[in-house]
Parts: sequence; C-alpha cells; structure tokens
Amino acid sequence: MSLFDTLNRIEVSDPDDAAEVPTSEHAEAFHAVVEGRRSVRRFTADPVPDDVFERAMRAAVLAPNSSNLQPWEFIRVRSPEVRAKVAEAAMGQPAATTAAEIVVCVARWDRWRANRDAMLEAFRGHDVPDAVLDYYGKVVPLTWSSGPLGLVGWGRWLMSRVLTWARPVPQFDGGGLYPRIVAIKSCALACQTLMLALHAEGFDSCPMEGFDGRRVAKAVGLRGGGHEIVMLLGIGRRAPGGIYGGRWRLPLERVLRTL
Repeated sequence: MSLFDTLNRIEVSDPDDAAEVPTSEHAEAFHAVVEGRRSVRRFTADPVPDDVFERAMRAAVLAPNSSNLQPWEFIRVRSPEVRAKVAEAAMGQPAATTAAEIVVCVARWDRWRANRDAMLEAFRGHDVPDAVLDYYGKVVPLTWSSGPLGLVGWGRWLMSRVLTWARPVPQFDGGGLYPRIVAIKSCALACQTLMLALHAEGFDSCPMEGFDGRRVAKAVGLRGGGHEIVMLLGIGRRAPGGIYGGRWRLPLERVLRTL
C-alpha cells in the first residue's frame, strides 16, 4: 500500500457530529455578518478589548487547514512604536495609520515538524487509528519536507509526474514551493474567519497587501526563512467615511460554472 493510499484509510468519528444542526436563524445571522463585513479604511481611536480579540482568534484558528498542522502565526501589534513602523512599511495606508491595532498574519511552513509532533503528542492516550498515525508519520513528512537544496521537494515533484500516468495523485511543485503555497492558503482561510468574527463582535478590519514585507518582518522580529507575511489586518471600530464607495461584484455567471 502506497503512502497516498493512507488518506483513504482514515476513519475517525467526530464527537461534533452530534452538534446542533444549523437553523434558518443561524443562516440569517451568518449572512448578516458576511454582508456587513467591509474593508474599512479609517478607524476610530476605540481600542479592541482583549476578550473580544481572544474570542475572534479562537474562531480564526478553527479555520480549515492542511493536515491540521495549523501553519500560521498571528502577531497582534498594539505597541504604538511598533505599530508606527508597520504602518510606515504599509506605505502609510489609512487602514494602517488609523487602526487601533494591526495584526500581522504569517504563514509558517517552517513549523510543520514541530506542529506535527504536537499532534502526535496529543494523540497519546487516545484510541487513534493506525492510519492516522501513519499519515502523520509518513505522508506529512513526504509532503512538507523540502530537504537540503530542495532535493526532497524535487523528488516529490518527479514522483508525482511519473505516478500520474498510472493513477490520480497530488501534483507537487518542485523545491520547497508546495509547503509554502499550502501554508499561505491555510493562513488566508484563518484570516477570513478572523475578519468575520471581529465583525460579529462589532469591530471591523481591512486586509492589506501593499506593504514592504522585509520592513514589517524586521519591525515584529521575524527572522530567518520558512515564513511569509500573507497580509496585514488593520482592526478597530469603523469611523465615519471609513468605507470607500459601494460594494461591487461580478455577476455569478461570470465566476460560477455548473457541470
């Protein structure tokens, strides 16, 4: 049996399967939060209470992520001095300069091994199927390790290109690109959950991509490689005029295909 077959052997009962089934009221509340969330460019001086931020973060880390490795780090910038440096690195965007706080959202594929080990440690004393242990012991290192000079990554790429002629297999990029892409996607899912959770608490946010990543990393003490700043989030209460214009989206028929 190949490592890829391990995925098909995992069967774990979830105690949350018996959780309350969402109702129409849940749906209405959810859509109200989604539709009310906007990218706010200017904020008031009101602080974000610690309990509000913690609840929002606890929701954010429930976001789906690859292999439950949770390859992310969120740096809450409250210090006026550090916040000023980050805002300057964001080229003085109002969403950064007026925000009560800035959250630096970081994809951390360099932590895959430590997070994998933490998962295995959490399994101790529990009736975990052998397939799950095999997955974390074999498949995770196969897909997340890059090896010296990216050689493991290139071997992963070659293996996927050869095996795909005989059967469906995940298609990997060469070198260390695959773990980086996966970590960024996982982090972005958590970012969206954080923004929605903050809005549900009565606060707003603005995701920012226009920033000097090197300067932001220096300001918040990020060192070495194996990580990337996915976005900055300015957070706080929206100020009058904090939303620039209406919301416009392409019609669904432009972005949705049904086969």
